Amino acid sequence: REGMGGELRLHPMGETSIDIAPVAGRAAFFGAASMRHEVLPAWSRRRALTVWYFDRNERLEAVSRPRSAAADGLAHSDETVARSYLRR
Repeated sequence: REGMGGELRLHPMGETSIDIAPVAGRAAFFGAASMRHEVLPAWSRRRALTVWYFDRNERLEAVSRPRSAAADGLAHSDETVARSYLRR
């Protein structure tokens, strides 16, 4: 519903910010690495789905790096808590 927040705000370079309302059935596709963006606070329950797409070179680079919670900015205890929660 309008006025309940949760809008996607895009910040195109050199242009005015654009707010996109969270309407059922709407999808927004954009390059997150090249488009500054944020989600505004929601005043009711909202659901969102985020999908990360890697092209061939990005994927090869990502899988070649050692993966650790510390590299992601998470403390070991944060990762443990998250894994425990997801097992519920």
